Amino acid sequence: MMNLLDMAVEPWEGSMLVLKNVTGTTVAVQSLSDKILILCVVLCLAVLVFFFKIYMEGVISSAQTCMSYNRASETFNNKRAINSMYLAFVLSVPFYALAISRSGVSAMKEWWVLVTISLFFIFRHLAYVTAGWLTAKKEPFKVLENTATGCFVLIMSLSILALAAVELFPSIDRNRVAIYLATVYGIGILVYFARSFKIFGLSGFSIIFWFLYLCSLEILPMCVAGNVLLTNGH
Repeated sequence: MMNLLDMAVEPWEGSMLVLKNVTGTTVAVQSLSDKILILCVVLCLAVLVFFFKIYMEGVISSAQTCMSYNRASETFNNKRAINSMYLAFVLSVPFYALAISRSGVSAMKEWWVLVTISLFFIFRHLAYVTAGWLTAKKEPFKVLENTATGCFVLIMSLSILALAAVELFPSIDRNRVAIYLATVYGIGILVYFARSFKIFGLSGFSIIFWFLYLCSLEILPMCVAGNVLLTNGH
């Protein structure tokens, strides 16, 4: 098994995937964890290439979801569009976790970054399902979840490019990258909050209920996940 793993990893030992193990001009894969990481990234890249067209459709659908409420409704009623959006979401998460770790945003190992982000999204999904069950209004929360997914796909896709640039080009101005990321996150989250307010209003919920929901099931989990990642940053 180890020999097969070595054969799969060997061609990638000089790539950017293992820059954390650079000593002088020598690049080496030092542990089984590194080898598994490289193999998983290669597999994810292969899946991305195979489903690239659908992935791009998902990113476009996500952008339409964020730009217009009417476009969002059309997207959610289109089975192919919604499936492509969720596929783009699933493919974006591991690359997003890798980019966060490799760019130095967080000092946590790639696996722990992935676990943290995955737990964050799992919590959100359970929160939507639970809220829909408690209020006996499942449809608004399903629309909210679809809207949030679209926003996060767009945020992750745009952020991965910037975070990868930090790793590939060490001389790049990190302050500009930070401003770009803050702008992407800020606009994406504000768009989602504004959309959630409209969805709650059309569903007959009060402003107070929307505010409590926003604080407890949106802002608080984001702050906790962000704190876990950033307090372990370089």
